[in-house]
Amino acid sequence: MRFNKDGAYLATASDKPWISIYDVNDGKLVQRFNTSGVQYSVAWHPKKNILAFAGEDKQEKSSKNDPYDGYFRVVGLSEK
Repeated sequence: MRFNKDGAYLATASDKPWISIYDVNDGKLVQRFNTSGVQYSVAWHPKKNILAFAGEDKQEKSSKNDPYDGYFRVVGLSEK
């Protein structure tokens, strides 16, 4: 879990195929980004509501020895 720059939003990652962003003041879900696999980390931009996350892509296999490829994505939080 990570808070954004001003502490207004909380981004959560888990073994679920999505990243959830909550409003800290009322606890409501603000936005959800669907992903294709487990999320290992999330990080906010230090000055903007831009979120980066990394995990494994269960839909992409590079070889029989490497069951899942990793990925890194950057997304912007839509303004209220």
